[in-house]
Amino acid sequence: MDEVPPTDEATGSLEVEVVPESQSTGTNDGILVTNSTEEKVEFEVEKTVAIGDEIEINLHNHLDQHRRYLVISGRIRASRLALNVITVYAPNDVAERRAVWGELLQVRRGLTGLGVLVGDFNEVRYASERLNSEFIGSNAEVFNKFTEDADLTEYQMGGGSFTYVSDRGDKFSKLDRILVCKDFMGLWPLATIMNLAKEYSDHKPLLLSSVPIDFKHIPFRFFNSWLDIPSFVDYVELQCRRFKFTGPADLAFTTKLRWLKSRIKWWLEMKKGDEEKRYLMYKQKLLVLEGFAESRPLSANELVLRLKCLAAVAAADQVKQKDLRQKARVRWALEGDENSSYFHAVLNANLSSNRIHGFMVNSQWIRTHRL
Repeated sequence: MDEVPPTDEATGSLEVEVVPESQSTGTNDGILVTNSTEEKVEFEVEKTVAIGDEIEINLHNHLDQHRRYLVISGRIRASRLALNVITVYAPNDVAERRAVWGELLQVRRGLTGLGVLVGDFNEVRYASERLNSEFIGSNAEVFNKFTEDADLTEYQMGGGSFTYVSDRGDKFSKLDRILVCKDFMGLWPLATIMNLAKEYSDHKPLLLSSVPIDFKHIPFRFFNSWLDIPSFVDYVELQCRRFKFTGPADLAFTTKLRWLKSRIKWWLEMKKGDEEKRYLMYKQKLLVLEGFAESRPLSANELVLRLKCLAAVAAADQVKQKDLRQKARVRWALEGDENSSYFHAVLNANLSSNRIHGFMVNSQWIRTHRL
């Protein structure tokens, strides 16, 4: 191994653990962790490697070596949450590959904290992830069952649909991917995975970024619950009649919609602010009445007031859940609790899959909003 000269960007000492060649297979996979806000990479002494300001990894006490995967465990500095990154290089043989899924499932269940699996899985999940190459549904079914049992999901990938290109350039597959646990997606629902240009390998590198991409103007979303607010329709009709504009019809229409959007937002903020105050007031009254009930029987008037407060709180909660269901685009057979992990997992999955990560312009992937 060639000696790496020291640089001004690194301070302290870095201890490296090398997987013996006899335990590793393949040379075209790896993992690179960087800090999105700082160019400088800072290393800490005493076995712990600090990467930027976000993640620190103990290379010796939490390193699990395997012929087909490598487990690296550490903690996110700010929250102290445990983070386990598993790099995978799956075999070509179907039976061996399925055996690796079983081993990874046991490893995943034995780890505590957040989980991220990254690497060459040598498998696709759907027929659309192959082009001019054979799709075997039974293999995909087993792989999908593994991701489900391991409680893993993935972000929508930008920059391209495939990660592997054959030497002849006629076969394409999505063999490489980054799978994350649902708790990870819950913490970073706006994270993105970018398919970068390949330079030295027939596999394209993937970049997982937790920095949200902002294309500025957000589409105006109308919630059905607004129609239940008294005088909402009358207010909108009044504002439409008040609008005046001189100019081309198409520009007038665009300007009117923008102006109407701002008026509706202002009106809703005012109304919802008043409703939230009443909501908190009713909840406070309920707490007071419950305190009285612990020491004495409630009077008839207090019982009536309690029922009134319960009805008001339930109505407000129903409106909130109605908005959440519309965001998730899901028709629930049973009314779900807005705080349940499953409910929020559906929201985060839809939020991730519906995001626009960039645009392909003249064969170039554009991620900034200034086109």
